[in-house]
Amino acid sequence: MRNLTQLFYSVVLLLCVSSMISCSDVLEGGLIAEDTSATTTRGLGNFSDYYYWYKGEKIGVSSLRNLFYISSSDSLSLASAKFNSSLTSSIETQQDIQGATLLNRKKSYWKIIKIKPKRIMATASVINSIKAGMKSKDIHISPVFGTEQHIRPTSEYFYVKLKASQDYSVLQNTAKELAAEIVGEVPFVPNWYMLRAPTSSCGLETSNKFYETSRFEEVDPAFVFDFRTNSCNSEPDFGRQWGLDKINICSAWNITKGSPKVTVAVLDQGIDQGHQEFRSNFSSLSYDVINRRKPSVVYGNHGTHVGGIIGANLNNIQIAGVAPQSTLLSISHSLRVYPGVSGELASGIGYAQMNGADVINCSWGDHAGGYRELHSAILENAINSALINGRKGKGMIVVFAAGNMETYPDYPANTNPDILVVGAMDRYNRRAYFSSYGSPLDIVAPGVDILSTLPGNKVGSMDGTSMAAPHVSGVAALILSVNPELTRKEVVDIIEKTSQKVSGYSFSNNPNRKNGTWNGEMGYGVCDAFAAVSAAQGNTVYFENKRVTSQQSVTGWRIQAKNITVTRTGFLKFVFNKEVVIHAPFLVEKGGLLEITR
Repeated sequence: MRNLTQLFYSVVLLLCVSSMISCSDVLEGGLIAEDTSATTTRGLGNFSDYYYWYKGEKIGVSSLRNLFYISSSDSLSLASAKFNSSLTSSIETQQDIQGATLLNRKKSYWKIIKIKPKRIMATASVINSIKAGMKSKDIHISPVFGTEQHIRPTSEYFYVKLKASQDYSVLQNTAKELAAEIVGEVPFVPNWYMLRAPTSSCGLETSNKFYETSRFEEVDPAFVFDFRTNSCNSEPDFGRQWGLDKINICSAWNITKGSPKVTVAVLDQGIDQGHQEFRSNFSSLSYDVINRRKPSVVYGNHGTHVGGIIGANLNNIQIAGVAPQSTLLSISHSLRVYPGVSGELASGIGYAQMNGADVINCSWGDHAGGYRELHSAILENAINSALINGRKGKGMIVVFAAGNMETYPDYPANTNPDILVVGAMDRYNRRAYFSSYGSPLDIVAPGVDILSTLPGNKVGSMDGTSMAAPHVSGVAALILSVNPELTRKEVVDIIEKTSQKVSGYSFSNNPNRKNGTWNGEMGYGVCDAFAAVSAAQGNTVYFENKRVTSQQSVTGWRIQAKNITVTRTGFLKFVFNKEVVIHAPFLVEKGGLLEITR
């Protein structure tokens, strides 16, 4: 019986693929249902159970058997709808209700549900079973395609193109015949109309019926594509964060987005713990050095803004931080002028060291940096202890902002050569007009018009070396996430050696600067997250045994290529930091393109 079952199943699949019929009646017969072991290779999902028309060609597509798109013009009806069926063992919501306004102000609400049938069933049969048990008449159910990680639903909507502009009456008559609703003409796309399928069908099936009348030029089943900007995440305001692009964050994120095991302390005016961008990485050890107790206090906007630059979560809400998966330790101080301030800030640095911080960001300083005769022994002692004894002797990475007085860098950034001192640049690769410079300056990072978090779930832009420093603190956290055994000096050396030189400034050798050429206004150059993380990882990308027939880009700290053919239609681009090593055979055919860039 088992062999006969498998043979029958194979024959049915072959017939279904060749004819693109629904197959639900055949496959729901007792023969298949009785022997489920014959369908262990996803059974019905191995063939096309739906089709659509594209440029006159019938295209077969396979639905996801357990996911369904449910929609209504009324959100309350959708929320209260009961999906009852004697053929299903469980029904649960996979994606919550979403809504949109379509043509002619038409409202549409939808969600994705996951259904587990009691036995093997075709998608169409599951849909029919659910519809039969529903009381609401304003509910559409449609199949879902793609993969479980990247679902692409269909809906009740679809598009139809008239053969000629005067054929609107043909559209009206056909819509009436097929019980479809004309939603409206698509603006600026001549002869295309959006329609809504009846609840007895879906947009995909109804669009097929329209096309098969031969009365229309073309149809489109309106798959619900997940169109996004060409960025490396889906944060709504990521496109406004020019600084992240400047430090090459997207390529760095291909390697790491940080680690919860790496803690970045922010000694500042306090990070707003309630902000939605810090839900997943705000440390419970937050502390206020003025009141000498937990939690930290928010004294102003500055600390929350700095914290967002370092570690705002990737949650599709607002912005992204440099190291969004790192842990943020908020240590708060008002940063007001009064006796005892040096000791309190020293206490904050000591607290960070005692509680295992790997990096500390200090976007503050005494702006009279040029006046170098005054010192705080307690503050400098705390900094020195963190540099040497932090991270169980590996040394904490201490990052200070250079200052905004367009003079010599602030105090205490200017006191210790082991402090990583960060200046600010603008989006045009120029030193920000306010950014302090001179011999203590190590590196620059974006610091003009920087969008980040503000208290109360808000975002806003600020200028300053205060905004530049957390970019570098975030990069230090990324480095430690891939190589936590690095010492403080090794982390700083990597950041400085991998920085990118900026045109318009003269970089030269300096006997006091061992990590490459240096410039008094730009330090070693612009912090490069990808180059730094790649160097920390010792990353070599191997690109071997490939035939490149279209555009392809390969990115890495080092790239080794071997046995490559770039055809006449191919375009191969190597983006590297250290070197590209090409081994024979390596062929670029006539018409093919090879680009190698840093």
